Amino acid sequence: MWRVGLHRRPLAPGDQVLSLAGERGAGKTWLLQYLAQHDRHLSPRATYLDLEERFEYDEPERYLQAVRRRLEENGNPRRVLLLDAVPPQLDEHLRGVEDEVLRVCLAQHSSLVIMALDHPSQVCWRSPSLRGGGYHQMGTFPPPLTQRHFQRMQQSGLLRPGCEVGELLKDTTGLPLLNYLLATHPRIEAFELLLEHWFSRIPLDERERVRHYLVAVCLLEVLEHGSIKKMLEVYYHYMPDAAGYPAHASGVRNVLQKYWLAQPMPGSPGRITLVSSVRHAVEELLRTRDQSLHLLLLEMAKVLCGSRS
Repeated sequence: MWRVGLHRRPLAPGDQVLSLAGERGAGKTWLLQYLAQHDRHLSPRATYLDLEERFEYDEPERYLQAVRRRLEENGNPRRVLLLDAVPPQLDEHLRGVEDEVLRVCLAQHSSLVIMALDHPSQVCWRSPSLRGGGYHQMGTFPPPLTQRHFQRMQQSGLLRPGCEVGELLKDTTGLPLLNYLLATHPRIEAFELLLEHWFSRIPLDERERVRHYLVAVCLLEVLEHGSIKKMLEVYYHYMPDAAGYPAHASGVRNVLQKYWLAQPMPGSPGRITLVSSVRHAVEELLRTRDQSLHLLLLEMAKVLCGSRS
């Protein structure tokens, strides 16, 4: 990807598109904004577009005009389009952008599209050229890189007073956003902010239900139907007010997968687990705020784990 800015040769169609995937907080937006503002090869050619901004426009045509104005601000014909928050489904606002902007851009074989996907494996575009190309999975940092991340924030003066790198390493999953939040905010507030970031893409009328489901199953390593049912029974007995959000175990799994809070387990076809950073944040908040419920759910989770072994 970095050689694109160095050469003026035409690019083959398969080299013109790069998709960035990864859980929320993995750094996709940060990388796109860095390329837009600080990369000496790509920045002069780059236009950053947050596709979430389309919801600010009632009419698809008005949004298309706004996108065109953004492109006109950068007159470089060798365009680099940086598309953030590319959804899995196409809507009328994005249909016009694909037909009138992206296809025209890719017709110029020196142009490039780099996009951050909302869904790890689905993209909304219809054009084969936009659905293909390169693919890069962004994940959590391994421990040595996480330690370097904290040390660099310390050197930059970003760490909150009294914060020790050794303590931070115990609390993080290595997710770049969680690293930053733990370094700059009190521990519990950091977990709250991480979940707020995840929940920002969930419709308002769904958030409370999803929160209840997450708390009920956050201590399960694997989201199996029987285990989910038992955990819901414990949770609803302790939290009768939450019984207004009942669901069959498959319904809970479907909701959590719908919002990408749960994902397939690597190397275990058919098995589903919560995203590790989400599970960690929910469990830590539960442990802090309601120790009694945490102990009840933990006991049930241990029983279920023992029954499988």
